[in-house]
Amino acid sequence: SPEGKLYIGLAFNKTTPEESNNPADYTWSEMPQNIEIGGRNLLLDSHFYNSSGGWQARNSPLSRENDVITIYPNGSNIGATRFELTIVIKEAGVYTLSAKVKATTGLQFRGFVGTTATNQSIHQTNNEWTIISTQFEITEPEKEIIIRLYLQDGSAGQVASMDWAKLEKGNKATDWTPAPEDVQAEIDEAKQEAERAKQEAQQAKTTADGKNSVFTQSTQPS
Repeated sequence: SPEGKLYIGLAFNKTTPEESNNPADYTWSEMPQNIEIGGRNLLLDSHFYNSSGGWQARNSPLSRENDVITIYPNGSNIGATRFELTIVIKEAGVYTLSAKVKATTGLQFRGFVGTTATNQSIHQTNNEWTIISTQFEITEPEKEIIIRLYLQDGSAGQVASMDWAKLEKGNKATDWTPAPEDVQAEIDEAKQEAERAKQEAQQAKTTADGKNSVFTQSTQPS
């Protein structure tokens, strides 16, 4: 077999589960090659629960509602209306950016700053939620880059929305997951809420104990 290639062998009509050392006992199929899977989301608040996650709109307003960010073009610059994000990448390598989006016009990843060229295919979502992705390479560490997702038509009346975004190392897009920092923040917030509830309960008990206290003295009150 070609050196460096990955293959998987399937054995049919075997009567025992023991593996065979004879390659002729298997039917061989070439596996997908050169796939690098990262998985760790490098974007904070990427589902927009608390903010726009650093994304901005260029040449049009950006709104955030129900954990979705949306551009409502005003037609001021039809060809340059876009989502834009600036981020520092710590390690060189190949990265995949994916996003769940919908729009009344085509969407296109292009014009990235600080990276290699991206696939500039125009994604037509027909205004239905669709996951799109692109790959790019960073050639040096600690690199500030600018990511851009353009509206094909930035005329007034068009609409483009993003439900979430994920940036991960590798050339394979995986399902959305929060950044580890976001998960830790949720854990810390839950701990703080539990501590506040504990303190409030203790305060309520102390107040109740005070109200129910019985005072005694040796002489009759005058």
